[in-house]
Amino acid sequence: MTSGRMRVPRAIPVTASALITALALGGCSGDAASRPDPTTSASLAAEIDCTAAVDSIVFATQRYVDSYAAGSAVAASDATTEAPSSSPSGAPASPTPTAYSDADFQADLSAAQGVIAERGCDPARVRADLENGLADVTPQGAVADAVLRQLTASLTGRLAPEPTTREASPGDDLADVLAALPEGSTVTLAPGEYGLSDPLVLLTGVTIRGAGRDATTIVSTAPEAAVLVLTAGRVELADLTVRHEGDAPASGMLAGPAASVVATGVRFAGGRVDAEGLGGSGVLMFAPGEDAAGRGTTLEATDTEFADNAGGGIVLTGGHQASVVRGTFHGNGQCGICFLGAVGGSVEDSTFEGNGVGIAVTGTAAPALLRNTIAGGEVGFQASDQAAPVVDGATISGSARAAVIYTGTASGRLDHVTCVDVPFGIVVGPSVYPELGENTCALATTDG
Repeated sequence: MTSGRMRVPRAIPVTASALITALALGGCSGDAASRPDPTTSASLAAEIDCTAAVDSIVFATQRYVDSYAAGSAVAASDATTEAPSSSPSGAPASPTPTAYSDADFQADLSAAQGVIAERGCDPARVRADLENGLADVTPQGAVADAVLRQLTASLTGRLAPEPTTREASPGDDLADVLAALPEGSTVTLAPGEYGLSDPLVLLTGVTIRGAGRDATTIVSTAPEAAVLVLTAGRVELADLTVRHEGDAPASGMLAGPAASVVATGVRFAGGRVDAEGLGGSGVLMFAPGEDAAGRGTTLEATDTEFADNAGGGIVLTGGHQASVVRGTFHGNGQCGICFLGAVGGSVEDSTFEGNGVGIAVTGTAAPALLRNTIAGGEVGFQASDQAAPVVDGATISGSARAAVIYTGTASGRLDHVTCVDVPFGIVVGPSVYPELGENTCALATTDG
């Protein structure tokens, strides 16, 4: 899998937080008796300096936001599952950064804060000027827009001081609600539909909880992703549906190399692939190379449904690790779950029906697949390259091509598998050496 690295924004630059704290406490203004008479020339000069300091904050914010200007959000991929259709992979590419760094931005904020404190600028005037100036900052792309919203909330005092719970209703701007919440907060969504025309970008670890996946639905027409996770904080989704609609190629959720995602009682549906057959997953956990390895489980999905995605229900790349329990996968065009690269984890007590390939494992992936039921589709379970999955307990029925296919130099173990109404049971290539236990499936070999 080849994809660029996202430059992940910091949630709240330190000096931005310090600046708004100073404004809120009045610490940068001095007491009323010490302020110069506004009719004096010195006061006029101070007022000019205060205005210039605010202007410098706005200018610095524009430069910082510009450093997250979006490039193409879908990168080409050379990964393949050897499934009947093309690869489901597709991941955000790097925005094009400028030379203006986080350190530069914080230095400029610190300098402005120094002027505001030294000149005794009026806090209310500074706040009002900041709000007006920041309203004119223009972001390019969904990531830049999320960065701007979060900075605006921080600089203008709308950011909650500690983790909190906020309620939202259909019609609310979810991006604005999230921008004002610190790490560890929860958004509770009332029943109804929440429409998105741009990706919902998560820059902090939050919980988004609905009233049930048949009651609360995030409906997205956004290209590339309905939800984009660009934080190392824990993100939890519960009791809601994330559904893509429209012609734009997109996945339900894209999560980067540092992401940790928990989904409980969620439905991801409607992913749409692009012209090259990329993307279109319910959930895509992406990472280049073996990034994300060594972090333990990065995706926990419990009692979650993945339905009618043109790509995969779940696609894992890099070193991501999944724990899937009682998942339901149906009607996903390319695979129910695709393990691509050095990924791993486990899938337990889950049901697969009518997917291109039920479970596809490639690269050096070595997941544990325990007590699953797979019906219909082209292939029930497929392992290729140097994959070494452990399969223990599965019923595979109605596959059009074969119940199980091993190619490349795949290995691992296959045990307690039952094959029903399939043209071929277990098909192995000439260089494949899986350990076969007690299975009720006919064995067939191929020359290539």
